[in-house]
Amino acid sequence: MRAGPTTAALSYAERRAGGSSIEEATEAAAKEWNSRFGDATDRQLIYVHGRAPRFESLLAAGPRPEEAGWYPEPTRFGVLARRLWAPLLTHETVGPA
Repeated sequence: MRAGPTTAALSYAERRAGGSSIEEATEAAAKEWNSRFGDATDRQLIYVHGRAPRFESLLAAGPRPEEAGWYPEPTRFGVLARRLWAPLLTHETVGPA
């Protein structure tokens, strides 16, 4: 199974929603990014970030002013990861419905 371009973001958002620190969530996202089938191997992301994209490059930008009230994260990656995944994680159920 191939990882989609939002796998590292999901890993980050899951951990933050579960109470992990920014450092722990970032470490988990980096591990996912660099895994054998992680986001770093995604063809579309390679087109955007170049060959062998580095996870650290996603952490370089801070939130934009218009994103300031969304989630208190130090990076734009963190803000957007939580913005994308938080609503889904809030409504996620595990096991039979």
